[in-house]
Amino acid sequence: MIEIVTDKEFLKKPCTLSDDPYKTLDILKANFVKGKYRGLAAPQIGINDRVAVIWDYEVNVWIDIIDWRITAQLLPFVHQEACLSLPGMWYEVPRYRQIGYTDHDGQMWASYYGDEGETDDKKLNPNCIAVQHEMDHLNGILLEDIAVLSHKIIVPTNVSTSKIGRNDPCPCGSGKKYKKCCIDK
Repeated sequence: MIEIVTDKEFLKKPCTLSDDPYKTLDILKANFVKGKYRGLAAPQIGINDRVAVIWDYEVNVWIDIIDWRITAQLLPFVHQEACLSLPGMWYEVPRYRQIGYTDHDGQMWASYYGDEGETDDKKLNPNCIAVQHEMDHLNGILLEDIAVLSHKIIVPTNVSTSKIGRNDPCPCGSGKKYKKCCIDK
């Protein structure tokens, strides 16, 4: 497995299409960890190529992105996302419920994330958001560049998952035994 690139200087360079984008597709798929994320773009593994992949968990197929260009964006909203290349952060970013794009053969396509105000998750297509996210990578745009709000993911480091014994020191820091201090609180 190739290490995920976190070098922002590299990630902010717009990608160009290589002579062999199918080789890049193969590398991306070989390094993709299903179940951990939805998409992976070439710059995230150190390759400057206009190629990304998305795993469609609903129908178990690859969506191959080779030199796609977004041509239309409708129904804006704010979506919460994280990124492998920006670990430890969540971002609220502008996205669109409907996008139009052309693929590397010039064919036009559309993708939808439900209508404005849609609440039925079964009608929402998360691949529409993933396409926008991966396209940002190919254009050298990071979530932090477009975020309207960011949140640091806080993982407690001093929380013990083991049970406190009656004769253990009280976790409140009093210096007393737990049974003589906070056991009843």
